[in-house]
Amino acid sequence: MLNPVVHAFDQLFTKYINYGDEESAQVQLHIDNFIQELHTLSYAKDYLPWLNRDRHLVVSSFGRNTHIKPLKHVQLLVCLNSESAKVIFDKESGAYLIRVNVGAERFGNMVNEERELIPAAIAQSFQEEFRNLPDANNVGISAEGGATYRRKGCLWVFNVIPAFFVSHPNTGKTFYLVPDNQGHWKHIYPHNETAALRQINEQHHGFMYDLIRLLKYWNREHDIPSIPSPVLEAIVVNYCQGKAEKLKEFADLDVANLLRNIKDSIKGPIMDPLGQRGDLNTIPMTARQSIADQAFRDQLKAETARTMEFNRDYVRSIEKWSEVVGYEFRKLVTLR
Repeated sequence: MLNPVVHAFDQLFTKYINYGDEESAQVQLHIDNFIQELHTLSYAKDYLPWLNRDRHLVVSSFGRNTHIKPLKHVQLLVCLNSESAKVIFDKESGAYLIRVNVGAERFGNMVNEERELIPAAIAQSFQEEFRNLPDANNVGISAEGGATYRRKGCLWVFNVIPAFFVSHPNTGKTFYLVPDNQGHWKHIYPHNETAALRQINEQHHGFMYDLIRLLKYWNREHDIPSIPSPVLEAIVVNYCQGKAEKLKEFADLDVANLLRNIKDSIKGPIMDPLGQRGDLNTIPMTARQSIADQAFRDQLKAETARTMEFNRDYVRSIEKWSEVVGYEFRKLVTLR
């Protein structure tokens, strides 16, 4: 007989966590259509920057394939054409400046007296245009320095981050410049991050993404502060890289250890396992304690549930698992 706990977890992923291929394709279609709308805007308004069609990039969970149902936001790097602007690195501050040439009028009033681009002004310009799009909703400015937009009837919010694609003239390395929330620009390497994450997942036979999604679902199902995706993903990646053996097919085997990991690490710095972004943990200290407390309680419950499952006490195991991953879990299997 199929283990009812295994069956319940399979159903949990199918019904409540994972997007199917058709659902993901539908999201991608919305993204493609929205990008086309942005290009239409750019062509129609001579005070908006030209866009670099080949360099737009989804950098949120959907872009990394670690998203869960329901998708709530899509963070999109919208790559602007710099019109041969000069990129200047300020060694003292560690930030970048982008100085546009005289005659690059499509940046209009988005520059200061030194003709340096103002990230907030670019986001503000997009925000004003988004208000005029059909069925616009949730239009605003995001914490990441972008403009947000959601079409009525659509579940997710687009977070449009103005960005520039840069190829270093000496090293040939490529990166994006995005707002740093200090009035300047910072560099990021999203292609490298996604590729590294994919490689680690492949090393674990493709099961690491399941763990990331399951922990995101766990976080959402409890009345605790939200753990930002980069933080939670870093915790799972660090855990997987520290394992002596590769992940197995059944995600529940690692839940207790991962919850212990969250309990032990969430109150301190959580360094980017890919070595590019430093400490990712921006969660307030009071919120960190709430998360740690919940993780500890659920770690003990997960350990108990695994023991019950090992002893073939499936009824009690499923009840205990439902306290960890949400009470929908107990509805996902019929015990005989």
